[in-house]
Amino acid sequence: MNFIKTKFFLNWLKFVFIIFIFSLSKSFYSQCANPGGALASICQGTTSAAMGGSLVSPATGGTWSGGAGTWTDPTDVTNARYTAGASESGSITLTLTTSGGICGSVKYTKSITVNATPSAPVAGAITQPSCGVATGSFQISSYNVANTPYTFTPTPASLNISGSGLVTASPGTYTFTQTTGGCESPASLDVVITAQPLTPSAPVAGAITQPSCGVA
Repeated sequence: MNFIKTKFFLNWLKFVFIIFIFSLSKSFYSQCANPGGALASICQGTTSAAMGGSLVSPATGGTWSGGAGTWTDPTDVTNARYTAGASESGSITLTLTTSGGICGSVKYTKSITVNATPSAPVAGAITQPSCGVATGSFQISSYNVANTPYTFTPTPASLNISGSGLVTASPGTYTFTQTTGGCESPASLDVVITAQPLTPSAPVAGAITQPSCGVA
């Protein structure tokens, strides 16, 4: 009986020792990966820089996940890239989950800011060139000085945007975009400024019939 108790006790000690060593190893290898440094902000539908993460032995692999967008090479801890979804914005949490070795599945997170893409700008009513004024003009609807720069395609030969959003431009057909938070909007509808009308020639008088005795 004593032999059985002794054997049971020794097996129990062995089990406790194994659990202790396992726990100690997990503690020793608590840093199984490094998710890398901060990421620059991106726009909706655009792709981030490489994640820049790294594994720490004994972890043998890792996978990036998170966000409503898509991943390129998510199992490449260092070079994985994230493409933001078309409708997500704000701070997005990205997660690196390790695998393999005594580390097992350990999660590390970092965030990336996704800036919203502004709506296409809208041109108001166009004032066309006149005989005396060679340029046309229009007001940018809902003009916001923060949505600069406004980029015109092609660039007018003569262009000026006032502080209130009044655009003066030479004749031509243009589209323009606005940029907010580093994100460029879709292009506006075509803006057509017609050519300056020709100034009519001075009128010419024909032969003059002078007054007569019967006509004053």
